[in-house]
Amino acid sequence: MKEKILRRLRIAARSIVIVVSLVWLWFGITAAWEEGTALGWILHILLPGGVLLATVAISVKWERVGALLLVAEGVFFTTWVLWSASISEVTAWGLTVLLGILGVPLLISGALLLTAARWEASPDEDQALTEE
Repeated sequence: MKEKILRRLRIAARSIVIVVSLVWLWFGITAAWEEGTALGWILHILLPGGVLLATVAISVKWERVGALLLVAEGVFFTTWVLWSASISEVTAWGLTVLLGILGVPLLISGALLLTAARWEASPDEDQALTEE
């Protein structure tokens, strides 16, 4: 039972990040296509979407490191969105959308992976009861 829940937590966390990174890759490709420069391709595609996909790959190999990277990226993007909103005229709706596609999914995914890693490291309650 515990393994099933852990697997679902991991799948949910990685699926969230994959969807967010695909959205950013799609957005980056369209923005870079419009801009038409090599630097535009690198900045619009590789940085947001590529970094997120790399983080997913890291989280598959090293779960805790990937989870901490996701939390750090989520904090960074959330801080950046809030800072940007404070110096410009962003509506409440715009702020909600930006946080919903940048910071919050990464924080949720990182928290899910950290929860799975911590729960997996904790002793099994059923096994502890039978040993006593």
